[in-house]
Amino acid sequence: MPNRGDQYGPIPVSMLPQWMLDVLARLLIPFTPHYTVKISNFTAQTVFSEINIFYKRVNQSGVVFLTQTNIQPGEFRYYDLGPCSEMESYVVGFFFGVNLVAQLPPEGQGNMTPALASQYKPADQDPCLDGWGISD
Repeated sequence: MPNRGDQYGPIPVSMLPQWMLDVLARLLIPFTPHYTVKISNFTAQTVFSEINIFYKRVNQSGVVFLTQTNIQPGEFRYYDLGPCSEMESYVVGFFFGVNLVAQLPPEGQGNMTPALASQYKPADQDPCLDGWGISD
C-alpha cells in the first residue's frame, strides 16, 4: 500500500499559502552572528539594581542603551548587541540605585571594542562573545 507521500507526491510551491512562504523565506536567510556580552555577578552579597550597556554601531549615529535589573550574587546576564559586524564599541555600567559604582572599561580608558576585548582576554576564541565578571 503506498504511503501518503507516494500517493500525492510533492506539493508545488505555487499551492503553498503566503504565510508558509514567508516562514520558509525566513528560515533560508543566512545566519548572522550577533555580538553578545555576558556579565557575571561573582560577588558574595552585592545585588546590582541595574547593569547597563551603552553601545555604538558601525556607521550609525547615536548610542543604544540596554539594561537588566536586580542582578543577584551568582547570576549572569546576556546582552545582545546586534549583528557582530555592526558592533563598534560599548561601555558597561554597574549601578546601586542611581549611583554608578563600577564601569568597564574603567573610567577614562575609553570604550570597549572587539580589539580591546581581545587584548584583555587573548585566549577567547569567539570574536563575537565577550564575558566579564565583577567580584568583591
